[in-house]
Amino acid sequence: MTATLAYVYKWTHIPTLKWYIGSRTAPGCHPNDGYICSSKRIKPLILSQSNEWRRDIIAVGASESILKLEGEILQTFDAKHDPRSFNGHNNDGNYKILSGDKNPMKDPKVSAKNHIKQKGQKRPSICGDKHPNKQPEIAEKIRNSHLGKPHPWMIGKNNVMNRDEVIEKLSGVNHWTTKNENKRNCEYCTMKNISKSNYSRWHGNNCKLKKEEKIGKSNI
Repeated sequence: MTATLAYVYKWTHIPTLKWYIGSRTAPGCHPNDGYICSSKRIKPLILSQSNEWRRDIIAVGASESILKLEGEILQTFDAKHDPRSFNGHNNDGNYKILSGDKNPMKDPKVSAKNHIKQKGQKRPSICGDKHPNKQPEIAEKIRNSHLGKPHPWMIGKNNVMNRDEVIEKLSGVNHWTTKNENKRNCEYCTMKNISKSNYSRWHGNNCKLKKEEKIGKSNI
């Protein structure tokens, strides 16, 4: 049996930028298994107008951690009340879950029917540059829809780079350029304690003195 690789996914309706978050934890599942979603509202829309939808894999891992992550994402963005969300709940327990034999998706007839509908969704005709989103006019439309609109995780303290502990870790004496293992001395000029990024760009084989020396030898 194929190993299970559970995942959290996100469907985005490109024209409106509305989104749907879900997870897949069925035995043997993986991000390329052709699964769409369990929403009776969203799934028909995706199947009927697939070129207007984009799927992103947010995370993969063990089923338990994936279910937990899905709930954390929905609750963080209050998906149930967010007008940009298609989700009807926040995965916080305030809804009824049909598990085991009570879940209609476990019915062999329903399962077989869904398998036929979803089989072959990831087909060669839409892979790579053949994907509709790669067409110049559609790509430009997607670009313009995102232009100048920061993602929620980029704003304020949601951006990890704006968190106090990260700022402290990357500033002053804690910055990586101050550590001895990240410093270099140029063997062609007198510069010392150069950060390794500047060394690679301006010193060593790219040092101005080395280049001038090379030019001088070539003129002899």
